[in-house]
Amino acid sequence: MIQNPIILQAVREMLGKQAITESDILSVTELELSGKSLFDASDLSQFRNLEKLSIGENCLGDLSPISELTSLKELQAGNDPFLSEQKKAARKGKNHYSDFSFLRRLTNLTHVSFVDADIDNIEFVAMLPNLTDFWAYSNPIRDISPLAHCPKLYKAYFYDCPITDISVCKQLPALCGIAINSTGVSDLSPLEGHDDFTYLDAHDSEVADISVVRTMTKMNYLTLAGTKVTDITPLLPLQKLQWLTLEVKGKGRLRFEQLLAVLPKLRGLKSVALHSCDLTKAQRLRLKLRMPFKKIKYDAHGAL
Repeated sequence: MIQNPIILQAVREMLGKQAITESDILSVTELELSGKSLFDASDLSQFRNLEKLSIGENCLGDLSPISELTSLKELQAGNDPFLSEQKKAARKGKNHYSDFSFLRRLTNLTHVSFVDADIDNIEFVAMLPNLTDFWAYSNPIRDISPLAHCPKLYKAYFYDCPITDISVCKQLPALCGIAINSTGVSDLSPLEGHDDFTYLDAHDSEVADISVVRTMTKMNYLTLAGTKVTDITPLLPLQKLQWLTLEVKGKGRLRFEQLLAVLPKLRGLKSVALHSCDLTKAQRLRLKLRMPFKKIKYDAHGAL
């Protein structure tokens, strides 16, 4: 039976009863334990029918108790890097992992999050053949080539990781989105042929050439603020693009004429954020008149 009072209380609240039986435990398919200051995950081994487990923002380093939960499909076991400094100081610790052998039998996992968990390599993904969504941002990860073992990967998030090379994307036929914002990535050519892409978060990267996106006509979210992009004509075919950020004056340089020639022609666009913007009032008015039903943000940055 459940010994950990934190886990026991969470199950009681979820099931609406005080006395928890073995049958009750086996009936649980989803368990939310995020932010509970958990240091010990031992009791989780009893939840053998669990399909979704959220244990983010705890103090865990050993997840071996979940190694036999073979029905598990979704695992959120990271931390929140966006907590305020005050909240970070108040927490008792954070999840951090070095041994991933517990994943060996969890081959049904499709969604996995190890955000901000002090991970410096992702070789463990070789044990996850059905992985479709992978959150690993805010980690000291430099090499993402092990993703070649995940042919079903649909989206991956590597914000604020020291990666520079995404050539593994050539081996990921199902990939439709990636976050490489705040990384050292400069070359998007490995995304050539990924015409079903819908999501590319690249702000604050070293990207300068976006010609590869020209064929990604399903794209609806694209961030390029803080990049070196100087030619935005490849955006013209992206008529389903809804959210866009651009760097106007910073690393790159976009002229007003370029903005005027491209942005009003993006019929699906709902919101555009122009960072480091030095447009005059007259230019802003002219742009707005050409885009009367679209939201234009000036000097906004990052994600929308």
